[in-house]
Amino acid sequence: MMNPGARYCEFVENLTVPDEDNKRFRLLDWQREFIMLAFGTLTPEGLRAYREAMLFIPKKNGKSTLIAALLVAAIFLETEKNAQIYSAANSREQASIIFKQAKAMIEADPWLSSHCIITPSKKQITNPKTGATYTALSAEVSDKNGMKPALVLCDEIGEWRKPDLYHKLKTGTAASAQPLIISLTTAGTDTHGIGYEIYNVAKQVKADPSFDPAFLPVIYETAPEDDWTNLETWKKCNPSWGTTVKEEYARRAIAEAIAVPTRLNELLRYHLNRWVNDRTAWIPELIWQECGKLPIDFDSLKGQVCDCGLDLASIQDMAAAVLTFPLEDGRLAVLPRFYLPKETALERSQRDHVPYLTWIQQGHIVETSGAATDYDFIRADLNKLAEQYRIRRIVIDRNLQGAQLATQLAGDGFTVNPFGLGFYSMTPPCRELERLWLTRKLIHGNHPVLNWNARNVIVETDAAGGVKPSKRNSIEKIDGIVALLMALGGTLLEGSAGGKSVYEERGILTL
Repeated sequence: MMNPGARYCEFVENLTVPDEDNKRFRLLDWQREFIMLAFGTLTPEGLRAYREAMLFIPKKNGKSTLIAALLVAAIFLETEKNAQIYSAANSREQASIIFKQAKAMIEADPWLSSHCIITPSKKQITNPKTGATYTALSAEVSDKNGMKPALVLCDEIGEWRKPDLYHKLKTGTAASAQPLIISLTTAGTDTHGIGYEIYNVAKQVKADPSFDPAFLPVIYETAPEDDWTNLETWKKCNPSWGTTVKEEYARRAIAEAIAVPTRLNELLRYHLNRWVNDRTAWIPELIWQECGKLPIDFDSLKGQVCDCGLDLASIQDMAAAVLTFPLEDGRLAVLPRFYLPKETALERSQRDHVPYLTWIQQGHIVETSGAATDYDFIRADLNKLAEQYRIRRIVIDRNLQGAQLATQLAGDGFTVNPFGLGFYSMTPPCRELERLWLTRKLIHGNHPVLNWNARNVIVETDAAGGVKPSKRNSIEKIDGIVALLMALGGTLLEGSAGGKSVYEERGILTL
């Protein structure tokens, strides 16, 4: 008997694609591999081994046409009696596009047309012989009770505003013998949505298949440190490179993003498959990446003068300590430390859809005991750092929760400076940080948590030209950047970060 994956491939390649001059569908290598894995990987009992899959892929790689073709194939190939097959989209408009593509493929083939009943008003196609029914759904329609899906294809789930439809579909699969839900998407902007949640599961399974053996992750993406102006980066994440994704198009898109920086987020999201903010971030990602390419030899910094910024956030949140080292050539080296309570790490990772646990395992976040910020641990850690580096001062947020720690650190012999987070205190270090990254004199070592913080920062400005990070408006956490700015504020007091202090050059801003 032919493998089910092979049957799907054969069926799809006999379909006609109306949008492509009625040519036969020709599967690309990556498409064939995906179908064989998703539909052709079987258990010893002969059932599908995968019950859920994610295809995470940039635009223009032929995803939409593949979805329509798989839906048509499923109407004829799903073996479950009266199989319920669904496509699901965020909006009615997107749902209609998928349905119309499937409908057009069937109508282009007289044999398929004679074996199907198409009901456009319901966005439904039925195979009377097997009882299989395909229905196009959108998250905008609330009444979706009674569903028992055998196969579901969730289109652009990275754009779904609510998780309700996904959860109803997944719950409904319990009644099927070998259900399969496939989430297909390009990166989005909502890192709190169901799409990002599934993406993080896919990443975890890709790193460790034992996390969920019934989940198939197929991920085509680039890393933040990859150079978006390099065509090799494009080839890395676009499996249809040279076919539907052309080199000429890529070169033009790169040139446009260089000329018009506001288009960079679109390029990163749609073509390099990176999750981006839907608001304009303060720190330009390209420049930040360039500043992270130079390695930092922290051994050579031992015994060197530095300042420390300490952002304690809330008592159950991530805390950050950042050391800034003013170098003789005018550059500023950065050493960040992040702390997260052990008992909240898992909860935060699941709730915020942020890979805190991975960062802990990799040593980028220090896990502290208990459910609240362990000030004693942070104090001890700073004292250990002081054995290696000459911490000139610790700059700490002047709030009540840090008052006791500030007193204790002062008792340990540190110079401790309270620091405000308003326009008055934050404007000078913000302007200095801008100068440092623009002149490529900021060396941050490409720390992944600090990189994440940098992408999240949104700033506020006032009528007098002051500027400060906005924790209210920023996307996700920015603790590391706030701590960096506080440390830089301390460094500026010495006038040692690349020349005179801004206080010496223009004086304190009076607002």
